[in-house]
Amino acid sequence: MNKNIYFILYKFKENSGSYAGVFEELSKRASTKGYNVTIICSKDSNKERDFEKLSYANLIRLNVEKSKMPIIASALDFINFSSKVKRYLKKNKVSEEDIIVVNSRAAIKLKDFNYILRMGQPAPVFLKNMNIAKEEISIISRMARYIHFNFLKYLEKICVKNAIALIYPSQETRNFAIQYYNNKDKSCLIWHSGINLKEIQNNKEIYSKGKYLLFISAGGEEKIRKGVIYLEKVLPDIFKEFKDVKLLHVGGQIDWNIPKEFQERIVSVGKVSWRDMPKYYNSSLFIISCSLNEGFPNTLLEAMAAGLPIISSDIQGINEYIKNMEEGIIYKRGDISELKKAIKTLLDNPNLIKSMSNKIKKRAKDFDYDNISNIIFKFFESVSNKEITNTNLLERKN
Repeated sequence: MNKNIYFILYKFKENSGSYAGVFEELSKRASTKGYNVTIICSKDSNKERDFEKLSYANLIRLNVEKSKMPIIASALDFINFSSKVKRYLKKNKVSEEDIIVVNSRAAIKLKDFNYILRMGQPAPVFLKNMNIAKEEISIISRMARYIHFNFLKYLEKICVKNAIALIYPSQETRNFAIQYYNNKDKSCLIWHSGINLKEIQNNKEIYSKGKYLLFISAGGEEKIRKGVIYLEKVLPDIFKEFKDVKLLHVGGQIDWNIPKEFQERIVSVGKVSWRDMPKYYNSSLFIISCSLNEGFPNTLLEAMAAGLPIISSDIQGINEYIKNMEEGIIYKRGDISELKKAIKTLLDNPNLIKSMSNKIKKRAKDFDYDNISNIIFKFFESVSNKEITNTNLLERKN
């Protein structure tokens, strides 16, 4: 084939999961299909090389000077990164025939190129979701958040306008994007991430025997967005009633605000490589996601593959992924009583956990890369050929 495909994202590290893991898997699949693959990301430290030849892609790291501007620093970093990407693409004479897939605001300076934009929740939706917990922060922080997200909305609108096609985590998210950015006539792919089903299901390793409830979070800096503040209020009552239950926390350090007598019931293992995650899924009864805002967490798809029922807040699109009370329990964001009820419902009903486990394993097949990668690359090719196409990979096969 010898066709070029570029994957552009702000941060990339092999075996790190999250959105970087999605682009890593797409790159590997593209390589086996005969594409010349280039990944372009920012340089995280001076120890990293500007160029690295991976087995499946050329990895280009661009040095981006970090902004120190209050409130909008992260957004300015994206602008600086995107400007350097633009210069790189022009210097290397990227053509209209090449496929370019860009994650989020990394596309802000790429209007001269035909790119496919992968996006999460639109900035206005993100802000609305975070305002559920507005009482948890000061008025000054609320004002800063308002400025930050409105600046993101401005950048996002430009990214969406200049894209030739878009990738959304759900149809609900697409509907919001159309509402805010008037982009209904562009090609779209409803899909966010996938899983290597056999790799997860064939891994029988366990972390430890016991009654663990799994919770995955980036760390303390995400305490509000990930809903840790609500889980903290629920756990003491759960631990009192269910004496043998523990919370298995995977991710960055969190200073848990719960009574000292229950601290040892939270087992924190720190950050874990993507490939080592199955043993934590295999050791847990179910997974809890309390987030106020998400695209759709890849960890939930992996948990599905391992047969873990999901307790999730009603993030946008969740009903397109799982059936409430059949494959998991969906509760209202920020509602402590509903979260507690959901956890108790599963702990009181082992047979319900078993039933949900069987059903959610079947649902996970719909997100297996072996089943969907050809469809994804067919979408890329159709867009590259200037065809208008809409594909929804969340639709159930049966």
